[in-house]
Amino acid sequence: MKQIFPAIILLWALCGCFKRVDDFSNLNDYERSFSTKQKIALQNKTQLNLSEARKLALANNPTLRSAAAAIRSAQYTYFRSLSAWSPEVTAYGEVNHALSSGHDLHHPPAGVFPDENRFSTSSSIKATWLLFNGLARELDILVTQLEYDRSIAAAEDVKRLLLQGIVFAWCDILLASEEIIIYQADKAFQDAALTQANEQFKAGHISYATVLNFKILSAKAQSRITLSRYQRQTALNALAALLGYNTAEFPADIKLQFPEPSPMELHHPLPRYLEEAIRNRPDLKAEKLQLEKSLRQKQSAYAAFLPEIHLFADFSFDNAYASYKNYPVKWSYYNQPSFVYGVTGSWNIFRGFESWNELRRRQALEQIAKWGLNKKFLDVTTEVNDALENCRNTHKQVAIFRSMADWVMEQRNLIYSEYLNGRETIARVNQAQSELLEAQSSLILWKIQSRKAAAQLAAALGKDAIIADKKSPVESGGNF
Repeated sequence: MKQIFPAIILLWALCGCFKRVDDFSNLNDYERSFSTKQKIALQNKTQLNLSEARKLALANNPTLRSAAAAIRSAQYTYFRSLSAWSPEVTAYGEVNHALSSGHDLHHPPAGVFPDENRFSTSSSIKATWLLFNGLARELDILVTQLEYDRSIAAAEDVKRLLLQGIVFAWCDILLASEEIIIYQADKAFQDAALTQANEQFKAGHISYATVLNFKILSAKAQSRITLSRYQRQTALNALAALLGYNTAEFPADIKLQFPEPSPMELHHPLPRYLEEAIRNRPDLKAEKLQLEKSLRQKQSAYAAFLPEIHLFADFSFDNAYASYKNYPVKWSYYNQPSFVYGVTGSWNIFRGFESWNELRRRQALEQIAKWGLNKKFLDVTTEVNDALENCRNTHKQVAIFRSMADWVMEQRNLIYSEYLNGRETIARVNQAQSELLEAQSSLILWKIQSRKAAAQLAAALGKDAIIADKKSPVESGGNF
């Protein structure tokens, strides 16, 4: 009965080891497995600003959390490689029970027992310590350390792109919100003109075609409002995913606050921006670490041409008891301790040019890493140059359309006033209103593009976008 309880405990432990993970077949499985304190706290929020959103993304985003786990994995790999400096101690034990029968033996030779019952034990402790293996041990440890540093740089690059993506999603939400305001104003204008046209049609001053004209334009405005609301919702969905939420977890009635970005200085020459990018870009740092890692791996390949030397010590203890039948000696036993120590060495002289070909393979890998770093540098150069030109272009476009929006608004008002007085045609009113919508849409588009360009340049330089706390007057009424 006493033996049943250990068996039950062993069976229970084995069942725990082979427990199935969640099936992830419904929403509850995902919410239970990926819930965090930050996600729970968001449910109580009524407003969310950009700084808070970035903090939530850094805590919840699954890609970033996966990169953090990759850092820990590389760190433990590095710690494991340090064990190569310590001696290796191995314990060994053996228990044997041998039964043999020799009924058919006739005149057995010396040393062969007719009937034997032997019980023996053997145990040993062996310690080995690597003294020299051509510096392969030291280089392998350095490689794991470089891989750890590279995983940190990779996580920083994920963070860089994540923060840029949040700003882009934020800008897309702002753009859609401002377009809703623009087309709501357009619809209000078309509805007011429709009311005026209905009164004039009833009085017999205009044809019904004019009424239909404003009805059609009002419907077009409503269509653009609906489209902008759809675009705002898709941008919200993208933002929620970046923050680590699904659309069911993200509060539908939360209000987003839009800050005014601080202006970036764009008058410096391109080499200065490139120098800053070289200092800050984590993906460029990761490629440099990959090149150094390939170099160390190539150097480690030379160790195969050198001898490997170990220091060892071995303590063993053997014990045996045997009983015999049909033999003059009826039993025997012995205890035999022993201790051996010394130095062992091995040197691979020839193995079909294996070491030589491995060295050449690693030399090729070093060249791959070298040209990979060169390609990454060219990519960074292109990104910085494109982002810089994008910033300059958007700033100029904003200045152009800021003045144009005021002009076309004044023009539309004058033309509509003249239309009411019978001095302008309805076609001219439609054209003026269309030009106003185009100018207003272009102005808000270039303002948003200017913000995206600033975030793009900051990401290209490996910097965090500079965001002020004050609220931009452009976005007043744009919250939702």
